[in-house]
Amino acid sequence: MKKQIFLFSALAAVLVSGCAVAGKNADSTNEQIVISTEINSNTDENTDENTADNSDENADENIEANADANTDGAANENAAGQTGNSTEQTGNADEQTGNTDDAADSEAGFNAFGHYADMQGTNEIYSDIWISELSDGSIAVEIGIFRLTTLRGVGYTTDDANVINFVSDSEDVIKGTIECSENGAVFTVTESEWSLLSVGETVECTTVVED
Repeated sequence: MKKQIFLFSALAAVLVSGCAVAGKNADSTNEQIVISTEINSNTDENTDENTADNSDENADENIEANADANTDGAANENAAGQTGNSTEQTGNADEQTGNTDDAADSEAGFNAFGHYADMQGTNEIYSDIWISELSDGSIAVEIGIFRLTTLRGVGYTTDDANVINFVSDSEDVIKGTIECSENGAVFTVTESEWSLLSVGETVECTTVVED
């Protein structure tokens, strides 16, 4: 009987010991599962952070690349526009230079001094305009108006080489302008103290007389 009791006690001790070991193993397993879960959680968190960082970095690089491309495109467009404007301005400058040269050639080749006449299609002179340069550099002007009078006075040059201002030396002063060209001269009254010659009247002499 004592032997049976001893065996029973020993068996119980073994069972208790086995349960304790099993409990420890279960605790260890649970602890390992918890650690594994934490590791997986950290891994997922790191993966998400790395993915987010990489996405942000790639987005920044794309934005910077697009900005550079847009800047380069705008710079090229502006440069092309400025080149076009420079070319156009150069063309305008050349055209203006050409016009200036033509005007200079025209002025250099034309001399306002001379004898201009209104012959009315005949061989007779009806009205005429004489413009002469005197030895002292002054300009003498004589304007013969058919069946009216002959005006004598002084001429003054203007900024336009083809235009001369006239002032009569008569008691009733008459002023006007004489526009000269290779095709003749036209006298226009601008001021008049003489009742027989009104402002705006003209004397047209379309023939250049070779004296």
